[in-house]
Amino acid sequence: MTKLEICTIEDANPGRVYLYPEGAFYKAYQKSAWLLCTRVHPFKVSARPLKGLEGPLLSVGFPQSSLDKFSAASARTRFVKRSVTGL
Repeated sequence: MTKLEICTIEDANPGRVYLYPEGAFYKAYQKSAWLLCTRVHPFKVSARPLKGLEGPLLSVGFPQSSLDKFSAASARTRFVKRSVTGL
């Protein structure tokens, strides 16, 4: 899955936090990153240009071992783990 494909998924995101495993971390992009920062924890947001995308690609990340900590911090936020290949 490419970063542009992730952005397409995020454009249609109904308000869930989609987490994408990348190595030992989970990353959230675009709307999912915003939801994590506003509902769960004030993560530092990374913004970088991505060819084919208007505006920057927004992302946040945290270690997979911290998922339970952040899930417990916000009962009203639904986390969805997405499988990723090709990143």
